[in-house]
Amino acid sequence: MPMWARLGALSLRQTVLLLAVHLPAQATPPATGTAEGRVLGPLGEPMIGIEVRAAIHPALDITVAKTRTDGQGMFVLGRLPAQTVTLMATVPGHTLAVGSVSLSVDRPGDVVQLRLWPANTLRGRVVDTDGTPVTGAVVLGTRDFTWFDGRFRSPEMQTDADGRFELAGVPIGDCVLRVWAPGFVMQEQSLVALTDQEVDVQLARGDGDVVSVRVTGLPLEACANSRIRVYPTRGGSGFAMPRQLQDGGLDAQGTWSLRGLPAAEWNVEPTVPGFVLEPRSVRTEQGKLPRELVFVASAIGSLQLRGVLHSAAGKPLAGQKLICRTKRSQSMNGGTPGEAVSDADGRFVMDAPLVKDEPYSLHLVGSSWVLRQEKTERMTGSGDLRYRVRYEDRAEPGRELRLIAVEAAHVTAKLVDHEGLPVPFLWTELQQVRGGGNPDWSDLGYATSRRDGTLQFAGVHGGEAGLRVVANGSGGAGVSETFTVAPGGRHEVTVTLQRAGRVIGRVLDKGGAPVAGYRVSLGNYDVATGQQTDGGWNTVPTGRDGRFAFVGVAPGGHKVHAIHGETRPCDSEVFEVGAGATVELDLRLGDEK
Repeated sequence: MPMWARLGALSLRQTVLLLAVHLPAQATPPATGTAEGRVLGPLGEPMIGIEVRAAIHPALDITVAKTRTDGQGMFVLGRLPAQTVTLMATVPGHTLAVGSVSLSVDRPGDVVQLRLWPANTLRGRVVDTDGTPVTGAVVLGTRDFTWFDGRFRSPEMQTDADGRFELAGVPIGDCVLRVWAPGFVMQEQSLVALTDQEVDVQLARGDGDVVSVRVTGLPLEACANSRIRVYPTRGGSGFAMPRQLQDGGLDAQGTWSLRGLPAAEWNVEPTVPGFVLEPRSVRTEQGKLPRELVFVASAIGSLQLRGVLHSAAGKPLAGQKLICRTKRSQSMNGGTPGEAVSDADGRFVMDAPLVKDEPYSLHLVGSSWVLRQEKTERMTGSGDLRYRVRYEDRAEPGRELRLIAVEAAHVTAKLVDHEGLPVPFLWTELQQVRGGGNPDWSDLGYATSRRDGTLQFAGVHGGEAGLRVVANGSGGAGVSETFTVAPGGRHEVTVTLQRAGRVIGRVLDKGGAPVAGYRVSLGNYDVATGQQTDGGWNTVPTGRDGRFAFVGVAPGGHKVHAIHGETRPCDSEVFEVGAGATVELDLRLGDEK
C-alpha cells in the first residue's frame, strides 16, 4: 500500500507521528552575514556599475555571490557564509581590487573599501635555454613593495602549448614577472612597463632553493587534509609569488618539498585540522636553508584549559562563550580558536589549540561581561589597552584557571556630516586617555560605520578614565567629546565630521613631462614645527598622466613625498588641508625639500 493510502486510514495524531518518522529532519540553516562597501577609482572617483564578487580563500576563482555598485560606487552582498570572505572588483585597464570581510554569528555584518589602480597587460613566451617552449609554466605579474591604499590581486596563469601567456591587471610602473615550472629555477624578470608589453622569459633547469617539510605524529588520514602555506620575504618585507607554490599538502608519509625557488627568506606554516603543530611556523635565513624542517603534531584536546568563571563578587557566570587565541594569532577574527561555554556553576573545559607552555589569551564574545586580569610588565596588556579585556597566560596542563569578569561598558556611535547626513564605511577608533603616556590617547577598539552611519564597539572596561570616539577617512574627520562609562553602563555619541579634504597633483620630471607609475606617500605633519606627528603613511601610484590623488585627508598639516627605496625622491613642503578643501600641487623630480 502506498504511503498516501496508509495515511488516509490513520488518525490525525498518527499521521503527524508517521510523517515525523519518514520525513527528513530540518537542518539548522548555516549562519550568514552581509558585506557592504564601495569601489573607488585611481583618483578617488566612485566606480559605478562595477561587478563585485565574493569568494572563499584559497578558491578565489570560484564566485559564491556577486552584485554591482550603485550610482555612488556602493554595494551590498547578503547571505554570505559566516567566515572570512574575499571581495574583488575590476574593470579593463585596472588592477583587480581585493579586500576581505570577517563574518560570524557574533559579527554578522562587515564593511570594506576597494580601490582600482591603472594596469597593463603583459604578454609573452616562456622557453628553456635551448629555445624550446615550456608548457604549463606558472607566470605571475606583480609589483613588489607597493603598500598602496587599496590592495590588488596579482594576475597569474599557466603557459599554453607554445609557452605563451597573457596577464591583464599588472600595475603600471616598475614590475616583475615570476615564472616557475617543475624542474626549473624560478626566473624573476624585472621591467618598467607603462603600456602593454611583450616579454619573453627564459628558464634554466635546476633545483634552486629547496624547502622540505616533515610532520611527525599524524595519522595517515590527517595528511590528506593538511595545508602548507609558504611565503617569501626579503629583508623582512613580503613579496608575491605564484599562488600555486604558496599552498601545498603533505603526502602519505607526512612530507612535502618545493624545488626551484629563488634566494629569499622562506616562511613555512603547516596546518592540519584537529591538530596543533610545534613549532607553529619556521622562517629560514636567506642562503642558509636547513636540510629539512621538522614539525611535531599533537591532537587538539591533548591539552585542555579548564577552570571556573565568576564575577568579582564570586557569582558563577553561566552560558558565557570563551575564545582562546594563540600568541601568534591574537586577532579577534583570525586563526582557528579554541572555544568553550561555561556551565551553570561557571565551569568550563576547552580543547585548546595549544602546546605546553605556549602563550595564549582568552576573551569573552557575545557577552555583557569582560574579563579582568591584573597585568604584569611582561604581558602584552601592560602596554596595549586593547588587551585589558583578555586573560593572558601560558598553557599548563592540569592547572585550574580562576577567571574574573566584570560588567562590560558599551559604546555606540553615529557618524554624521555637517548637514546631519550619515557617513558610511568609515574606520573609527574608540580611545582612552592615558595619563603620562605618549601619545596621550591609546586605542581600545575599532569599528567601521554601517551604511546608516552607526557603529558599535565591543564591550570594554568601564570606569573613570576618559574615552573618545575618533573617525578619519574619505567620509570626513572628527572627534567626539570626552566621556566616561560606568561598568555595565552604555553611552551613545554622535560624531559630527568635518568634511575630508583631497590632495591631488602630478609628478613631473626635470623637463616637465609627467612621470607614470611613481609611488607617492602622504604623511601627517605639524605646520608650525614641520615635524611628523605620527608614523602613519598613505601611498598611491601616479597614473599614466603623472596624476595622483589622496582622498579622505583629515584637516591639518601634511607632506607629500616618496617612500623609502624610491630611486628619485621628490618632497613637498609641509602644507595645511582645510575641511573639505582640495590642495593641488606638482612635484618635480630632483626638487627635494
